[in-house]
Amino acid sequence: MNHNDDPVDEVERALMQVPYLLAQGIETTARVRVMRAERREHAERAGAEAEVRAAADAARQLKSERDQALPTWQRADDRAWVRAAAPTELFETWATATTWQEHDRGAAASAQRAEAEMRRRWPSQMRLYDDARMAGLPAPEAMRNMVTTATNAGWDPTRTARPQPSGSRPALQSALPLGPSSPCRPIVWTTARLSIPRQGMTPRCVWTSPPLAPR
Repeated sequence: MNHNDDPVDEVERALMQVPYLLAQGIETTARVRVMRAERREHAERAGAEAEVRAAADAARQLKSERDQALPTWQRADDRAWVRAAAPTELFETWATATTWQEHDRGAAASAQRAEAEMRRRWPSQMRLYDDARMAGLPAPEAMRNMVTTATNAGWDPTRTARPQPSGSRPALQSALPLGPSSPCRPIVWTTARLSIPRQGMTPRCVWTSPPLAPR
């Protein structure tokens, strides 16, 4: 400070700068707030766009899997096919249709037609299925319960299968697509028993008919 300056004048000059400094601080604070808001908005927009992209990808995947499953459950649209279907084909159609019935009315109708044919062929066994459903089990679990209980009691649905040419019966291979909310629950025939693997198993299934009885 110059010794010739009046200390009072110095104080007054300093005080005169306060409003300017405050104005600068307010401006800076406002600018920072705007920048933060812009970053937050950008992040939210990016997050929303990512969610939209993820939803679109999921929709495409769902459509792809549905398109793969469609020919399997659409077989039940043909009443003649349903009446003549082998047990493996009937269970495969029902399992695939049941997987998709919450997403497609056509699948729900196919599941009903396949189930109606099961009731026609195996009324006693399907009562076990009804009991399991009444107990609160989902349809796939109820069908697994029925199949396990019935086969343990000696039930062999292949006895009602369509006639086969003489000689060994060929294996029927089928690929079940994954369902929209859970992996498929394929049905696999074994030599003397039918089982439905639990969730998480590979969707590639091999349907193997039991060997012919010795003559």
